[in-house]
Amino acid sequence: MADSFSPTRKHMPALDGLRGLAALMVLSGHAPEFGCASFLAPSVSHYGVLIFFALSGFLMGTLYLAQPFNGHTVSRYISARIARIVPIYYIIVLCGFFIYKTIDHDFIYNITDVQLVRLLTFNGSASVFWSIGPEFQFYFVFIFIWFLFNRFENKIICFSFLFIVSCFGIMTMRHIPGVIFTSKFHIFSTGILFSFLRFGKLKNLNNLSVNIVGCVGFLLLLVILFNYHYGDLFGRTTFNRALDPSYSVFYGNILRVLVTGFIVMCLSYESRFGDFVFGNRAMVFLGAISFSVYLLHIPVYYWLGKSGVLHAVGPYSGTFLAAVVTVMMSALSYRLLEMPLQKWSRTKISACLNAVGARIAVQRS
Repeated sequence: MADSFSPTRKHMPALDGLRGLAALMVLSGHAPEFGCASFLAPSVSHYGVLIFFALSGFLMGTLYLAQPFNGHTVSRYISARIARIVPIYYIIVLCGFFIYKTIDHDFIYNITDVQLVRLLTFNGSASVFWSIGPEFQFYFVFIFIWFLFNRFENKIICFSFLFIVSCFGIMTMRHIPGVIFTSKFHIFSTGILFSFLRFGKLKNLNNLSVNIVGCVGFLLLLVILFNYHYGDLFGRTTFNRALDPSYSVFYGNILRVLVTGFIVMCLSYESRFGDFVFGNRAMVFLGAISFSVYLLHIPVYYWLGKSGVLHAVGPYSGTFLAAVVTVMMSALSYRLLEMPLQKWSRTKISACLNAVGARIAVQRS
């Protein structure tokens, strides 16, 4: 499988749409915390995070592992990853800290001085920010995975590394904070392994097989979204922060992780159905602004609740209104802050890394 691994650089719009859906899943899942009603299953917010993690591993494997590992490609990778996360994340964290400290001491992002330092160093656990740390830490661990894949012809070394670290993470995740990458490494690894499968043995499926795979993935996604009455088909869901601070019962369930990775792989195939449901312009744009949606929906709920609007419009209408306001604010954030800062910071970071690389080259010569 590894020898025939040849991912395409072609854009997969359905995965953008899936990312947008994952953001809405998190938004809907948090609705009951503010007196609103979720349109989806109770565990849907955690499934949204699970999709984000698996999708990240899948795309990292797809976009980078087949590229040569050298100073130029690694510099581009680091620049892109830092620019994608850091600027808008830092802005929202610092704004949340400022609001909590000076304007509203009841603000939902109650970021203390200690928590601020932790968040800025990507190991904080305040509200939804907890998931950013493992994601960002994984970006740098992935460089070593990339190195192993390119350095050794026998890919079993790379697979062994993924397996060993995943096992370590699963066995220790009850004792290691959930903001450390090892506690979620098995999810990222699953995404990477499904990218191998997708662009290895299962790369050239015929049209009928593609449609079947797409339908199976979509049906599994529906089970996740609307599984109200039949228990959790993919494992127990127990959310008790006091007894299970890293949510190891949920995120440590191997079947659940494999199903999520399989859904990501299924929707990566180009098909009319997938493009219609997930690859349309609205869903693709929602995927583009998904990071802002993820970071801003909690303050939107808070301000709408504090103003009395959520109580006035009712539980389901309140969730819908919060979603509309969040998407509008996220679109503005994306256009005015996120994209301009991404382009600017990518250029600056790349220039700095190239300058460092040039100095090292001169010293070696």
